[in-house]
Amino acid sequence: MTWLAALALPLLLLFVGRGFGRHLAEPAQGAAYRALVHFLAGLIAWHLVLNLLSLAGIPWSRTVLILALLVLIAVPRLAFGRARGPAPTGPGGERGEAAPPGALGWGDGIAAAAVLAFALLAATLWITTPDFFYHWGLKGEHFFLARGIDYRWLAESWNAGIHPDYPNLLPELYATTAVLAGRFAAPAQMLWSALFLGFTIVAAREAMVRGAARGASRFAEQATVALVALAAVAYGIGFVMAGGADSMMALALIASLPPLLGLSGGADGPQIGLAAAFAASSKLEGLPLAAFLIVVYLAGLLRSKRGAWRETAIRRAAAWVVLPTVAVVAPWLLAVQRHGLFQSASNSGPFDWERGRVIFPAMLSAIGAGELHGLPWLVALLPIAWLRRRTRPFAAVATAQLLFYAWAYFASSLEPHFYVLSNFARLVFHLLPAVIVAVVLATEPEPTRRSS
Repeated sequence: MTWLAALALPLLLLFVGRGFGRHLAEPAQGAAYRALVHFLAGLIAWHLVLNLLSLAGIPWSRTVLILALLVLIAVPRLAFGRARGPAPTGPGGERGEAAPPGALGWGDGIAAAAVLAFALLAATLWITTPDFFYHWGLKGEHFFLARGIDYRWLAESWNAGIHPDYPNLLPELYATTAVLAGRFAAPAQMLWSALFLGFTIVAAREAMVRGAARGASRFAEQATVALVALAAVAYGIGFVMAGGADSMMALALIASLPPLLGLSGGADGPQIGLAAAFAASSKLEGLPLAAFLIVVYLAGLLRSKRGAWRETAIRRAAAWVVLPTVAVVAPWLLAVQRHGLFQSASNSGPFDWERGRVIFPAMLSAIGAGELHGLPWLVALLPIAWLRRRTRPFAAVATAQLLFYAWAYFASSLEPHFYVLSNFARLVFHLLPAVIVAVVLATEPEPTRRSS
């Protein structure tokens, strides 16, 4: 029953997201990437429902959760079932007929084998992050026992070390999986990490397949898919990251890559909105990422829209982009303020340049760890993404996020050496898969113009 629940809940959430149909994804996009978009929509809807249940004081029993899932499946289909979504687009974002999906290749096979290896190792708990036992999993099991988000428990002084002010999407997934299964089993919960990793590869593949219409070669497509998969799996195994939320951050950023590059046609706005909301629901670091995604996308929209339709188009896009993040941040912010959960010592403080004498050497030491095999240095290629117009929006988001991480170290009152060593390598992982794809797309030649 435990493994069945761990497999069934993600499938049900994907089915929830499919109720929005072409409002979130277009036929021109690959089936796997459309599944990713629908999965993110289901996760956001589930997150909102669980928060509403907790605020209303309704315990998360199996019956309540099953009823909630049935409602989530039904409501979008009743509301959007007959509504027309965005028109089909071609692989370059132009409107037209649906494009056939990219054929499977050798890189896809390597990626599938790598993700399977990660999943099998994760299920043994050999590569489970300590944060699962002292943070994410601990919260998840307590929420399972409490049958809801227990903010009073989070506010207790002895919980200062488990980040009580963090968004709770991952503990909610752990808890509701356990409620549906009837017990909390750590091995089955590791499937969530494998799923996030697998969808990271799906997003990388989508960007490369759609990028092929803009000059990327078939070899570059398959090689990049394989490289992203092997790099992410090596990182996750070497740095024992299963069970944590860092894979969610990496997924949020790379899921935004196709719409940021204009490869999603009329679904660009909704997909940016979902990626931003997912980031904001995953970790505290996801809040600035959500803000950067929204600002960069809307700024690009302001530059591109012309004529009488400009204001109308921007208002519609802003609703799709901004509202999902507002919906997930508002109840979290209310709970944090109400229960006094914000940790000012680690999250804010006076900015001090002098800390750089400790911070920069500690950064080099963190990313130079032998178990990472030099992979964090690939993020140093990010400036290449600034050189091409098509990858510049992503470069702006990733650079802003990296600068935010640096600012957090300079503006914290925690001892900088240990602070950097304890998490900088994991923060770099948030950027790694998306940076690899963006750099490849930035270095591939532009397509030659064809006569009509």
